[in-house]
Formats: sequence, C-alpha cells, structure tokens
Amino acid sequence: MNDRRDKHASLPDQDATVPVPIILYTDGGCTGNEQLDASQRAMSAVVSGADGTILVHLTRSGGSNNIAELQAVELALRWATDNGHKAVEIRTDSTNTLAWVQGRIGRKMNDRNAVLEAWSRTNLLRRDADLTLHWIPREQNLAGQFLEGYHITREPQVL
Repeated sequence: MNDRRDKHASLPDQDATVPVPIILYTDGGCTGNEQLDASQRAMSAVVSGADGTILVHLTRSGGSNNIAELQAVELALRWATDNGHKAVEIRTDSTNTLAWVQGRIGRKMNDRNAVLEAWSRTNLLRRDADLTLHWIPREQNLAGQFLEGYHITREPQVL
C-alpha cells in the first residue's frame, strides 16, 4: 500500500484543545518596611489585565514588599480560576516571587512562615489552572504603574 497522505493530516487540531492563557500583571508594595513591628506596616497587592485594567486590589496590615508581591500572584490565580480561565500567564517584576512560586524558599527569612502560607495557597490554586510565570522589567509592569500612583494606608481595603 502506497499511502502518500500527510502523516499529520489525521491528527486533531491541537490548538483547539490547548487553552489560550489570559495575561495578568501583578505587583505588591508595603509601607513601613523599616518598622520592626509588622502591625505598623501596610501592604497592597494588585492585579491588572493585559490592557492595564485593575481587576483586583487588596490592602491589608502587616507584611512586607515581598509578601505583597507573592499575594498578588495568589490573587491573580484566584481571579483567573473564579472567572473560568484554565491557563494563566502572570507577569511580575519580582525575582523573589518567581523563586518562591517555584518552591525555592530560603530557611533564614524573618517572614518565612508568611511566605510558606502564601506559597501553599498559591499551589492549591495551581491545581485548577495551568500557570506560566514570567519576569518583566519594572517599567513594563502594568500593575506596578497603578501602585506607583497609589498611596498605601494601614486601613484594609478591597476593590
């Protein structure tokens, strides 16, 4: 039998089965990082869409810049899964967040327990979505542009 058909012609269209990821930008910040008393700090985490629209913004007391960055990734995953997205591409300017999401968490950190708690919650959310995490320069972070103009206060807020 001499079959000259394209050997790929009988394969299903792979693009139809692979979900297109939603692109989200995340950023976090904290006031009072120099304060030894964490209750004197306030952190803010923000998630924006690819067009810069703010999708989630949360401010709470305590924490640090790094914890706020990690919580922003958690909020982005929660927003994506709550809105039916199965594939998520998150862009962040935090190298710590990249390492922590990949499980590279140091042992000598003053906020290690908070990192482990946020990491655990993020991993639970990853079961429901295919996550790709990319580092981007600060000036390309659309969520960061919002935080630059936002004054973080100690009063918890949810937008």
